[in-house]
Amino acid sequence: AGREPDRALAGAIAREFSGIALWPRLVLDPEGELVVESRGAKGEPQKSHWTTAMAIMTPRPVAVTPGDTVRLKAEVELGEGISSPAKYKLDAKIVVA
Repeated sequence: AGREPDRALAGAIAREFSGIALWPRLVLDPEGELVVESRGAKGEPQKSHWTTAMAIMTPRPVAVTPGDTVRLKAEVELGEGISSPAKYKLDAKIVVA
């Protein structure tokens, strides 16, 4: 049962795919004790100025149906310092049910 309400809602409203929402999680120390979460475990907003980022994956929305899966391949190249930003590469594929 656990996720059934989520799946029912997604099936009722999700018709197109255009991108991936990214919720930043910043780990600010090597021990992983100082962490800033932009969203909660279920996606609920947190008190943070870090907003959700949207990575647009296609120039036009692509039709999806309940049961379809989006597979995401992500590559991250970390910069060497604060003045050298990280680079991200995202590749998404829709697997039709």
